[in-house]
Amino acid sequence: MVTAPVSLRCETSALERFAGRGDLAGVARLLASGTDPNEADSLGFTALHSASKKGFASAMALLLNSKADANIRTIPSRGETPLHYASKYGHAGAVSLLLEHGASPHSRSQKGKLPFDYAVEQGHKKVVDILQQSQGC
Repeated sequence: MVTAPVSLRCETSALERFAGRGDLAGVARLLASGTDPNEADSLGFTALHSASKKGFASAMALLLNSKADANIRTIPSRGETPLHYASKYGHAGAVSLLLEHGASPHSRSQKGKLPFDYAVEQGHKKVVDILQQSQGC
């Protein structure tokens, strides 16, 4: 009996690809055509996660102004928000933008980590400072 190979690749949406490249025209075009800014791939990764991971604040602003959820989580086995990604990769401007749009610095990943924890682990001092200020420290 011959079985087809199982594909483990998750398909990303066009919006996620444009956001992950910082392509503002592409993001704007898709949002204007009615694409859901909270559309997620099979791992729960959204365009906002993608833009946050890369620090593309302008793409993030377009998404957030189109009602992208600043606290949306990836699949339950990870449970990370866009703020986790921006913090982990040291994008201070992205962290500030997410906080301004209501992202919770208190959200814990499935591993129990806060965005602050990722910033500390990776040595992103500016992000650590921003997250401490957001918590009134």
